[in-house]
Parts: sequence; structure tokens; C-alpha cells
Amino acid sequence: MVLPHHRSRLEGTLRHLRTGMKVDAGGSCPTTAEHAASSANVRAPPIIKQVIAQILRLPEVDGAKGDSGQDTLVVRVITECGIVGFGEVEAQPEIAKAIIDAPRSWGGKKIGASGLRAELLGENALDHERLWNKMYDASSFYGRHAVVIQAMAGIGKSSGAWSRFS
Repeated sequence: MVLPHHRSRLEGTLRHLRTGMKVDAGGSCPTTAEHAASSANVRAPPIIKQVIAQILRLPEVDGAKGDSGQDTLVVRVITECGIVGFGEVEAQPEIAKAIIDAPRSWGGKKIGASGLRAELLGENALDHERLWNKMYDASSFYGRHAVVIQAMAGIGKSSGAWSRFS
């Protein structure tokens, strides 16, 4: 059930995903009429504006329980039109957060040392395979297994649901 005050936001999000409307200077999506008046055959993809990694943790984590529900890392990928995708990372939250949040350190376009967020900002959120490859290449000097792949999967989950609208 969609609450009435969320309906217009949801309709705008779906409209953006279906038509690829560009964002205006104020950061909001234009109306369908405004979009039709401008290049009707041009489709602008949803561009990633933010990647937020947030740790959620119970006040006290009992290490003896082996319960991964006591702490987790939630990843939000937000487009310039305000579309938000959520994903969860199934790994140690602090380490996965560091992998996502790390700034670009060095290297070229293909191989270098970079956190995952740095590879995603300004990119088409629907280009999943290319984004996965960019993150994979960026992680070459700190590992391409275990928690790195889990962090990449959490980001992938946060934008994967959008592909059904493309």
C-alpha cells in the first residue's frame, strides 16, 4: 500500500524510469508535458548522485549468537532525480563501509586503487554490467573476493530493481 503523501513521489520516480526524463536545475523531475516539449525521442538515464553506506547495529551485539541480524550495512544509491535504491551487504559492516567509502588513491581509468563509491558517481544507474566491471577493476589492489564482492553485491542490489523499468 502506498501512503497518499508518497504517491506523487512514487509516480515521479516511475515516470523517470520509464521515460528517462532529465533533472531540472532545482534537482526535481520535469512534468510529462515538459518532457514531451523537449526532445521527445531522447532518453536520459538515471545518473548516480550519491552512494551512502550506513551501518545499522543493535545497542549490544552478542558475538556468541552468530546472528547476522544484530548488525548490517545498508547501501543507498540515489540518482539526481531522487530515485533511491536500497541494498544490504552480508559482511562485516565496518570493513564493507570502508571499501565503499574509500577515496580514490591512485591509478588510471582501468586499474587503480579506489573505493567503490568513487567509481559510481555520475554514472548511469542502469548500466549494471559496466558498473560492476568498474568496481571490480578499482578493487584490484585490495582484493577481489570475500567482503569486496559482498560490498559490490550490496551496491548491485540497491540499483538492480530499477532495471525492470528500463
